[in-house]
Amino acid sequence: GNAEKRDRYVQQARERQTTIRKLMWNGNEGFFFDYDYAHSRQHPFYSVAGFYPLWANLATTGEAEKVRGNITKFEHSGGIANTQSAKLSQAFKQHDYPNGWPHQQWIVVQGLLNYGFKEDAKRLAKEWLDLNQAVFLKTSQMWEKYDVVAQDIGKPDRYPTQKGFGWTNGVFLILVQTLSS
Repeated sequence: GNAEKRDRYVQQARERQTTIRKLMWNGNEGFFFDYDYAHSRQHPFYSVAGFYPLWANLATTGEAEKVRGNITKFEHSGGIANTQSAKLSQAFKQHDYPNGWPHQQWIVVQGLLNYGFKEDAKRLAKEWLDLNQAVFLKTSQMWEKYDVVAQDIGKPDRYPTQKGFGWTNGVFLILVQTLSS
């Protein structure tokens, strides 16, 4: 029945949490890294994906504190860059530094809030909102992604950066709510 299904799903979630922490947590670096299955090792590249376990409440309090300590690798005057700034591929990819994406800002902010890091979350939300407002005042548009370093429209990759994006508007509104709470 329903109780059996629930118990099975809860057990599967616990197993995923254990696997994520076993394969992706790096205690020395204090961060969650992607796992390279082909070579059975972590890929030591910092990306906002390392904040997802905080967003999903999978990290321990100690792990969350260490991940929080790595914010400086991502934080810029316009918010959170998607990746570290060094050791990027030769060809620019739209998800690389210096671009920041709206949904990733929300993932990081909500993940920090989940563990009680309210000051950090509010500071990051304000940086992103200020960037959105400044670029809107300059272009009369909301954008798909932003260059959080230069505080401008995001750098394009395979196609021009899109304007009027729904997730940008949605994240803007939820972060305004975050700042007001």
